[in-house]
Amino acid sequence: MSDMTLARRWLSRAQDDLLVARHVFEDLHPKQLEISCYQSHQAAEKAMKAYLILNDYEYPFTHDLVKLCQLCLEFNEGFDALLDDCADLSPYATQARYPNEIPIDEAKTQAALLKAERIVALCESLIEAK
Repeated sequence: MSDMTLARRWLSRAQDDLLVARHVFEDLHPKQLEISCYQSHQAAEKAMKAYLILNDYEYPFTHDLVKLCQLCLEFNEGFDALLDDCADLSPYATQARYPNEIPIDEAKTQAALLKAERIVALCESLIEAK
């Protein structure tokens, strides 16, 4: 399988995660805030791993979005603007999955969605440009 094909498969999963994150926040009542934040993290993680795959870089097995963003930054300086977004989303990889680990409200969830959307959008544009 080519790097482009694999990168697109990873990107497709990232887009699916973002779709789920938005759906459980906007369409379900009560809103599923923790799930939305977790899925936002997953979308960002998979999108950046897709970008690394495209650049023939063997991504590390990590959920640390800052680390992934720094690796992506080696290939494109546009990731510099996403470092803070990655730092904000990283705790949602694990802490959002367990009760009472991290306080999450609607404002934080909406912010997580927007941050994930920015990360996925940059990765999409860079992958499609190749």
